[in-house]
Amino acid sequence: MNNDLLGWLAALATLGCFASHDMLRLRILALVANAAFVAYGAQTGLLPVLVLHLVLAPVNAWRLWQLLRLSAPSSSPPSRPWPARPTERQGSS
Repeated sequence: MNNDLLGWLAALATLGCFASHDMLRLRILALVANAAFVAYGAQTGLLPVLVLHLVLAPVNAWRLWQLLRLSAPSSSPPSRPWPARPTERQGSS
């Protein structure tokens, strides 16, 4: 693939990440951008770009895995990371 085309693909995927309101879409686009930047960095000999995205790709993959695991249906109700508001407590008026 043409080096410029890889660079533009990576740039567009990164722009999509910044414009995303959905975490799932953000992580998928980030992984696409990481893959494109790895290929771009390898083909052009840009070691900082290559190393950065080789480090970021597993981070994005891990976060995507966490997101998918947390959004999977569960048999137990989700726990709250914060206490209930006074109006939500049982027995309060």
